[in-house]
Amino acid sequence: MTQQPPEFEPPASVPPPPPPPTAPAAPGAFTAPPPPAGGAVAPRTDGMAIASLICSFGILVFSCLGIVTSILAVVFAKKAERNIANSGGQLGGEGLARAGKIIGWIGIGLWAVGVVFLIVLVIISATTSNSNSSLGILR
Repeated sequence: MTQQPPEFEPPASVPPPPPPPTAPAAPGAFTAPPPPAGGAVAPRTDGMAIASLICSFGILVFSCLGIVTSILAVVFAKKAERNIANSGGQLGGEGLARAGKIIGWIGIGLWAVGVVFLIVLVIISATTSNSNSSLGILR
């Protein structure tokens, strides 16, 4: 039996060897991005932020109900911003909520301009028809 020198002690634990290198993907082939370092996980997107953005486009699809969907977009955006702020970094979607709020306010503004335009048209139409009939043009 051979004796080892007294200063040599075997290591308590040996780390596993690194994995073998992988072959590069073919040019143009999709490769998944590597996982984030440190095991960090991206925050989950708040559902209210998504709902806000979807509702904000209601003015484009439903011109009559656009005011309802625009108001809902603004309300959902406010709720999403509050949820995201109170989540401590667990929820994301600030950009979606902000976009939903901005587009929602634009929809409310466009709807208000449309209502004012219709009121002006009704007033002009009413005054024009009254003045023509008083001149005797329409009998």
